[in-house]
Amino acid sequence: MSSSNTDLRLRKKWLETPIVNENKIKKQKNKFAVKWDIFEEFLSIEKDDFWHSYWNSAARGKFPIGFFFNGKSMSYSHRNNTYITNLKDDVHDNYRLVKYMFQNYGHIYSPDDMEIINNKEIANEEEAKDYSDWSSYNKIQQKNLLTTYVKKISKIKKINKEEELKVAQTLNIGLVTGRLNKKDIIIKNGEIKKINNTEWDDEINGFYIMVPYVYKPKKNTKKVVEIDYGRYPRWNKWIASVENSAKKSKDKIIKIDLDKNNDDEFSSTLC
Repeated sequence: MSSSNTDLRLRKKWLETPIVNENKIKKQKNKFAVKWDIFEEFLSIEKDDFWHSYWNSAARGKFPIGFFFNGKSMSYSHRNNTYITNLKDDVHDNYRLVKYMFQNYGHIYSPDDMEIINNKEIANEEEAKDYSDWSSYNKIQQKNLLTTYVKKISKIKKINKEEELKVAQTLNIGLVTGRLNKKDIIIKNGEIKKINNTEWDDEINGFYIMVPYVYKPKKNTKKVVEIDYGRYPRWNKWIASVENSAKKSKDKIIKIDLDKNNDDEFSSTLC
């Protein structure tokens, strides 16, 4: 057999062999791989079948619109606001925090969730009757109400002084940052009965706040410097013309916008 015929058969065999894109196969295999184990752990806690698909998707890096996860914190962005909550070491805490964010900001509720919410709203309406408004008390009264409430919790939960201080700090931080508002504090007969959006955790002997931290970026504002040129009427008149102002009173305070590129037009000579 000649070498030319052997080469021809080998070439034909090579041409008939299908070309497999290794990168494509690798990508398809990794498509369903677990990226975040933390959300797969939620499946062992979740009793509602509705949520199983969301935890499966989150474990593989797929989240509802607006939600992002970086391995340490879950965030939700909408317009100019970003809501952030840092996840903890405890899977049960993380389950409650993430589910709250999905419900509150993503408006994701199962039929069972809606039934629970409706029952709570009815109960809260009944409970809120004849209750006082938190904002009707001054700062000293609010402090006293909160201290009394923390002392009551301390006796019920049998916590020590250090843990009692942490409870008070958690509630105060929640009020200062706006994560807790006046509607969350239920008062009756001059005493705090309950603070909504908080949940007691026996493992840490303290409250954790269900509402995530809200980050609001500052709006860009132009820097304005006010300078009184009333003593120099000719200078004042010239500045007014540059600023396209019709008023040329010598006692006027002129506002100069530092963002405008007119530095070269100014002279240091006073008229």
